[in-house]
Amino acid sequence: MRNENKISGLINTIILIFLFFILILIGQYLMETTAFVSILTIPQEISIGLSKLQLINQTYGNNPLIQNIIYRAQSNITAIVNS
Repeated sequence: MRNENKISGLINTIILIFLFFILILIGQYLMETTAFVSILTIPQEISIGLSKLQLINQTYGNNPLIQNIIYRAQSNITAIVNS
């Protein structure tokens, strides 16, 4: 009777380890997929940000303070993209 309990406990442990590794593989796949999708959206977001800066520049281009802020924002975006 004790040997049967040990064998069933061993089988349960092996099944749990197997399920654990399956969950790890699924999690890794989901993380890789999510990272790939987020990489694709970054250029779109940069383009949208730069076009909004151009719109602000067209609207408030006469103000030197706004021009300075826009210039610094564009420089920061360029530095982030280059890094």
